[in-house]
Amino acid sequence: MKVDDMKVKDVVDEDYFSVSPEDSLKEVLNEIRKKNLFAVPVIKNGDLEGMITWRKIIEKSSPPKTKVKKLISHPPKIDSEMSIVELAEKMLETGSRAVPVYENGDFLGTMTQKDIIKAASKDGRFSEKSIEDISTELTTIDETETIGKAKAVMRKNRIARLPVVDKEGKLVGSVDLSGLVKTFHPEKAMKLGEKRGDSIPERDSPVTSIMNKNPLTVPYETDIREVARKISAGDELYAIAVDEKKPICIVTPKDIVEFVASIKQEEGAYIQVAGIKDFDSFIKDKILDASERKVEKAARMFKDVERLILHIKSQNTEGKQVQYSTRARMFTSDGLFTSRQDWKWDLLESVHGCLDKLDKQMTKHHEKKIERYRGNK
Repeated sequence: MKVDDMKVKDVVDEDYFSVSPEDSLKEVLNEIRKKNLFAVPVIKNGDLEGMITWRKIIEKSSPPKTKVKKLISHPPKIDSEMSIVELAEKMLETGSRAVPVYENGDFLGTMTQKDIIKAASKDGRFSEKSIEDISTELTTIDETETIGKAKAVMRKNRIARLPVVDKEGKLVGSVDLSGLVKTFHPEKAMKLGEKRGDSIPERDSPVTSIMNKNPLTVPYETDIREVARKISAGDELYAIAVDEKKPICIVTPKDIVEFVASIKQEEGAYIQVAGIKDFDSFIKDKILDASERKVEKAARMFKDVERLILHIKSQNTEGKQVQYSTRARMFTSDGLFTSRQDWKWDLLESVHGCLDKLDKQMTKHHEKKIERYRGNK
C-alpha cells in the first residue's frame, strides 16, 4: 500500500495514555518512561489542553514536583482526513513530533513520528532506497566521557541521539532523550526533598550509566523500508547503521518523515523548510527564494537533485532577543551534502550563511569531479 493513499484516520492511535494538568512530573514520569512514550496528551474535564513531551522536560530541567501544566506544548490540531504525506509536511513545518487528531471537532487520539514510520514500512517503494539516501551525519562520544559532556555534545550539534563507542570506535551503546531523563532521578529526588540539584551528577557520572546498551542496529546496506519495519516493531525510535560493529550513520524519525513528505513531488526538486510557521510571509518568501536558487545551481552541477531540507531553530536569550541557527541537507545524485550555521541574531543571515556553506561543499565536489574526468581522458 502506498503511503500517499493513507489518511491519518487509518493510522491514529485512539488507545492513548493521558495525564492531567494538575499531575506532578514525579507522578507521570515513570509511567511515561515505562510505556516508552515521548509525547502524552494532557486532558482536563474531557478536553485536550495540549501535550507534554520528553524534549520539553529536558529543556526545562524540571524538578519532580513541577506541575504538568507548566510543561504543556500546543502542537497544531490535525484533521483525521488529512493524508499521511500532508501530515509529514506539517510536522516538519512546525517542528512537531506528536500532534493531536480531531474528527468532527472531537479529540480522537494522537499521531507521532513513529506512526508515520509505521505507515512508511508498508510502502514497497521504500525498499528501493538505501540508508545512505536519507541518513543523518554521525556524531559519537567515547564511553569514558561523562553525562555532562554527552549533553554538551548533543546541545552543540542539535541532536537527540548520540552513539557511544569504545577506544576502537566500536558501538557499545547510545544516549538519547529517554536516557537523559534518568538524570532527574525522581525517586532519589523524592527522598531528598525534591530539590532541583538532587539528581545524578552530570560532571562526574560516566555516560555509560544512562546509555542504552542495546540500541537498534542494522547493517549499512539495509533499505529504508526494512529500517522502518524494525523501528515500528520495537521500542526504539531510531536505528544505527553499523559495519563490523562500527557506527557509520544514524537513521532518525525525522529522516524518514522527511522522505515521506518528499513523496508529494511537484515539478523539480522538493524543498521543505522546517521551523518557519511563526514567521511572516515576506520572510518565508525570502527563505524559499534563496533555497530555490541553491537548488537551481545544484541542478546545473548534478544529474539529479531530489530535495533540499532546511531546519531553522530559534532560542530566546536572557535579554529576550532571539537567535537563529540553520541546518541544511541537499540530496543529489552524487550523494548527500550537509551544512550548519550556528546561532546568529539575524534570521536571513543564518539561512544565507548555511546555504552558502552548502554551496561551497557542492561546488568543491563538482570541481574535483571535473578534474578527475579530465585526468582520465
